[in-house]
Amino acid sequence: MKNMTEEHRNQELVAAVCRELYLLAGRAEQAAADEACRVPYWQACPPSVNVHWTAAQLLRADANRLESGAGSLAEAC
Repeated sequence: MKNMTEEHRNQELVAAVCRELYLLAGRAEQAAADEACRVPYWQACPPSVNVHWTAAQLLRADANRLESGAGSLAEAC
């Protein structure tokens, strides 16, 4: 059985990882927006816009999944 300090550290670690995932997602989303802004409206966006957008969605999904399982992760560690 873990003591409260270890559980608290595990929760802090999960929170820090989630913050980083959200930060990376925001940067990927901003990169997609920046690239899309450089393209005239009559042209198709380059594939990299969709790649950045998808990366942002996946990073956020990972953060959400990690947050929702934080209690079980802390118990497993």
